[in-house]
Amino acid sequence: MKIVVARPDRIGDAVIGSSCLPAIADRYSHAELYYMVRGVMQPLFKHLDYLKSVLVYPGPGVGDYRQRVDKLCEVLKGVEPDIIIHLQPEDDLYEASAKAKISKRIGYLNHKSKLFQASWLTDFLEYNKYEGSKHESEYHFDLLKFIDVQQPNKLKGQIALSENDQERLNRKVTNKLEKNFVVINPTAFSSFLRWPVEWFAKVASWIIDEYGFQVVIIGGDREDEASLALRRLLKAYENSIFDLSGQLDLAELSCLLKSSKLHLSRNTGTSHLAAAIGCPLVDLHGRVESIYASARWAPLSDNMKVLQARGKRKWLESSKRYWQRTMKSISVAQVKQATKEILEENGLKSRR
Repeated sequence: MKIVVARPDRIGDAVIGSSCLPAIADRYSHAELYYMVRGVMQPLFKHLDYLKSVLVYPGPGVGDYRQRVDKLCEVLKGVEPDIIIHLQPEDDLYEASAKAKISKRIGYLNHKSKLFQASWLTDFLEYNKYEGSKHESEYHFDLLKFIDVQQPNKLKGQIALSENDQERLNRKVTNKLEKNFVVINPTAFSSFLRWPVEWFAKVASWIIDEYGFQVVIIGGDREDEASLALRRLLKAYENSIFDLSGQLDLAELSCLLKSSKLHLSRNTGTSHLAAAIGCPLVDLHGRVESIYASARWAPLSDNMKVLQARGKRKWLESSKRYWQRTMKSISVAQVKQATKEILEENGLKSRR
């Protein structure tokens, strides 16, 4: 038997999606198990010993819809799976799995194209994640009931790193990375749903003064306005700052987080990488709606502090203004306190 599990959206989604893989591997120990993600994420999962292979989803920016369907159909026919589990609705992949004549095609019907999706899937549920009534990882097991896979008591993102991943990182940080460092990500996919960079700078300078740690800045783009601003704001501490923004692939970044004393970030992909790799974490949630809040999207970790924003939407308030305001409801003092607590829980105290 061959089983494909697909979670072809963003980094955090793919890491959370990976938490169901061990349960499937245990239930179908003699099956060949495949995980389909976007190509940039392939290095995170390709060394998991229970996976036969990691398949690449081309993404909505690659070719037109029909080209993607044909390409995905070709990929799936090359594997010839008996089952595909779509953890998130993607019409091109739904159609490709039907076109590839996979016997059992499991997924969600969402409001956009239910009629088409119902014809592409053999087993389906109504998309109910908008309710945010449980964690994203737990929603996966609603679908997995179709193949008799039960949810375990504990769920954790699955990442496997190689010696080569660590060696690549070592070459990039030679003689620049100190023994004790923390990793701060001031960026996020959204350009405006971010914690104020000035506040990140206040926490970063406090960590340097209070603990003597080096601060490593990360982000997807070295020229991101938040990364640039944080470097400027911390100029007085330049001997204690190491900027790796835009310089690491996801496997190298995971190796970096594995050695870090702490990761501080708005809830985004790097938060979930840190959780999966075991890095202590302070995670900032700026969205308060149930569909986006920490109850659904908190990283899968027991070694973290989650700070959830608060605030009700005002009459005629735009989404952008509302989200920025709720993000600012998380104070610098709260972040410092959470940082102090998680560091102390990991045996690290102020040098003062």
